[in-house]
Amino acid sequence: MQQLLADRGWLPTRFIDGIFGDRTVEALMAFQRYVNQYCIPEGEEPLQEDGVCDEATLTYLRRDDETGGMIFNPEPLND
Repeated sequence: MQQLLADRGWLPTRFIDGIFGDRTVEALMAFQRYVNQYCIPEGEEPLQEDGVCDEATLTYLRRDDETGGMIFNPEPLND
């Protein structure tokens, strides 16, 4: 999950360590907020903005060009 967040600009790669720490939670919450604001279709349940990587969040995080396009951070975080 950290790699997916980093690949899309939500988490600097230096924080990919396999530990679900504060930086990962912050990145995941930012991703969830962004998805809720810009990507959730009308009538669909929004993501919980709690930093928990549940199935709904993971579905949006795993999106690719065949499933609606990756969701990149418009202001990518640098290392």
